[in-house]
Amino acid sequence: MRRIKDVERECQTIRWGTDRLLSAVSDDPSLLRGHIKQRDIRAASANLEGTFLVRIFSEFETALQQFIRDSRLRRPRTAESMVNRVRAEGSIPLAETDAVHRVREYRNTLVHQRANPAPAVTIRQATSALCTFLSRVQGIW
Repeated sequence: MRRIKDVERECQTIRWGTDRLLSAVSDDPSLLRGHIKQRDIRAASANLEGTFLVRIFSEFETALQQFIRDSRLRRPRTAESMVNRVRAEGSIPLAETDAVHRVREYRNTLVHQRANPAPAVTIRQATSALCTFLSRVQGIW
């Protein structure tokens, strides 16, 4: 859980930095170097939360994989199956599992450019759902 929260704080830090940079280059465009334009900074800022959400989910998957190894369970092939396998082992409430699946579906939308995108999930919502699930896993680890 600490690693997930660390990534969320990194996102907040970079958000602060890009906001400051946008403000600074608005005041003084000569700060930009090379081929970087204000629109590039705005695009990076707009994509920031999605980028970090992918990282957060990766940390979550790593924790689940470790639990599965330590528990000597057969490793599922998909993230969906892995979440469901861990849920079954720990009798984790369905509502908490559904919240994790919403994050997973949104992550898939970000990574795979789906025709029918999943509803957006904020980084705060993702961190909360994934850490809540992992707190249940810690109880059985």
